[in-house]
Amino acid sequence: MQRRLARYGGLGLLSLIGAILICFVTAAPSQAHWADMAAAEIVVGERETQMTLTFPTGLAAFADTDQNGQLAASEVQQHYDQLQAFLAAHIQFTSASNQADLRIEPVERGAVPLTGQAAPNTHSTLKLIYAWLQPVQGLTLRYNLFLPGVPTASCLATILQADQLKTHVFTPQKPTLGLTSGLPGFMAGGLGLALVGAFGWGAIHSLSPGHGKTIVAAYLVGGRATAQHALFLAATTTITHTMGVFALGFATLFAAKYIVPEQLYRWLSLISGLMIAAIGVRLLQSRLKLASTHHHAHSLNYSDHADGHTHFHSQT
Repeated sequence: MQRRLARYGGLGLLSLIGAILICFVTAAPSQAHWADMAAAEIVVGERETQMTLTFPTGLAAFADTDQNGQLAASEVQQHYDQLQAFLAAHIQFTSASNQADLRIEPVERGAVPLTGQAAPNTHSTLKLIYAWLQPVQGLTLRYNLFLPGVPTASCLATILQADQLKTHVFTPQKPTLGLTSGLPGFMAGGLGLALVGAFGWGAIHSLSPGHGKTIVAAYLVGGRATAQHALFLAATTTITHTMGVFALGFATLFAAKYIVPEQLYRWLSLISGLMIAAIGVRLLQSRLKLASTHHHAHSLNYSDHADGHTHFHSQT
């Protein structure tokens, strides 16, 4: 009994340590930097795209003449050509048909978004207007306005296109985003194909090794389950897995205004890890309880067997 307690206790401790290490490894770095955060509100049109950009003023320190951490309208006008060349090199809307012309406008203080108002001493807000002579489709946005050597830098973009609102986070590792024509066109033809592809890839994934299937297999072996139990458990795992994927996908698709997918991953990893840890603790408790009950019953049976003997005493 003591050996079993030591073995299962050691496995539980190792699982707990592993879960903690995974959380620390997968967690995003918490070190802050003045050039970490930027925000952009983008309105995509057929011939013109407007971006209201709030960015760290230090990235364009050459235009901050008075060094107050803000680009005033006069400073924008004074350094217009230099700012235009700088921003055009770091923020690009490209199309296969033609090149866009960039125009920069200062933003009045009353029209500054909340993101800019939250950091008035370190960030500036400008309006970038990209214009084309002809309507364009298939735009690609490349955002590379980051300080070199700062991997934690990011720009949270809110994009309004074809009456559809979505969010995206640009990082030095992922600076490019393709701007599609919107959700209605996708639903008209591509949604069915995407669902078929999703089911196909899901079927292929089900044949490959995975942590979920490993847990199910370990449970079946430990519980000495039958083939019917295995089929039922496999069907339950498949259905719940599929429902979870669809729920996450639809939540991200229709609530993109409020949910940034990149920010959900760490929380989903933490929640799933805690669920697996809870299942492991529950199975460990059940196993220990079963072992304790079996040991107690064995002791009772041995006592009954000892007391069941009949003793005879001779009398003289």
